Amino acid sequence: MYTMKKTAIALSVLVMAACQQPDAKSGDTKSSADSAKKVTEAPKPVAYSVPENLLGEHIDGPANVRDKVKGKAIFSLNDQTVVTAREPENGWTELGLLIDPTVADGLKISKGAVLTWRGKPVGKALEDFEAWETAEYNNEKSLVIGGFSTDNNIRKETLMENVFMQLAADSSKPLTLERMQPFLKSYQFETFTGLLDELQGYMYYDAMYLSPSPSPRFWPVFKGNELVAVFHSRKITIPGVQVSDPALYMSVFTRDEALIKKLKAKHIQYMNAAG
Repeated sequence: MYTMKKTAIALSVLVMAACQQPDAKSGDTKSSADSAKKVTEAPKPVAYSVPENLLGEHIDGPANVRDKVKGKAIFSLNDQTVVTAREPENGWTELGLLIDPTVADGLKISKGAVLTWRGKPVGKALEDFEAWETAEYNNEKSLVIGGFSTDNNIRKETLMENVFMQLAADSSKPLTLERMQPFLKSYQFETFTGLLDELQGYMYYDAMYLSPSPSPRFWPVFKGNELVAVFHSRKITIPGVQVSDPALYMSVFTRDEALIKKLKAKHIQYMNAAG
């Protein structure tokens, strides 16, 4: 994991549209039985496929990034650039990303410099500014840059909470480990503790480039192929799914109350130990 600065991001609730049957008009030749069938017929589930290689939040750009909230624009980011971001406050979010160190002189980046990541342009320096720090992972060197941007510069369809809610709302298949594999792969979850011996967990950390010790953002736990629970630091809403709130939100997907009781206790113990 990278060692870096600062933490979190915003989140939209899944909206579902309701259809209303219009009043019957004079001359309507359909029988009342046909009309009743149309009203009561349940809609067929729509299968949802998780987009590949989401990795994090994507910029809806081009978008300016500023040195502080309502501050000076120091660099811009291209559309679909992948970033990590805190949960928004008052319409603003702090975000960070990695760039190639070759675009800078040490940490100093000059106005007009094209910002790249792995050789691909991701933005442009609008002023002279400094990267936060250097980073290295698997022998790949990088610079960490960041700042503040308005919340509407993040594509909401790339927020993992929204993607998960879309996946959970698709009732065409059970929400299992097998079905969630594309989601886990798209965001590159790490294999992690399930807190109990019989459980397996997967972890995505919050605002990884913004904090030296990022906290859990999304932590699903499975028993075999069954999804038992998800610990999440940002709100998600899924019809019929119970949500509790110890140190983090916890959405429960199993009816095994004894297992959930033990899992909650272990989770609180883990979070207290982590500080």
